Amino acid sequence: MASPLFARLWGSGDVAEPGRRVKVFRHPVAGELRMTSMSLSIDGMPECRIVVCTPEDEETARRAEALRGQ
Repeated sequence: MASPLFARLWGSGDVAEPGRRVKVFRHPVAGELRMTSMSLSIDGMPECRIVVCTPEDEETARRAEALRGQ
């Protein structure tokens, strides 16, 4: 209700097919993290997916590793 644009886009059902994507996260401590996400379907369970995110670049890998120690 707060965003007519979001409501229209959500209602259209126009979503991307599963596959490789680069997503950018803005973490309050680590800063910008660029992650490659791979969405995998599960045979016999069309409503379920496994999503794996890995660092897109060395800087993101370094920042993500630093977060593990917190």
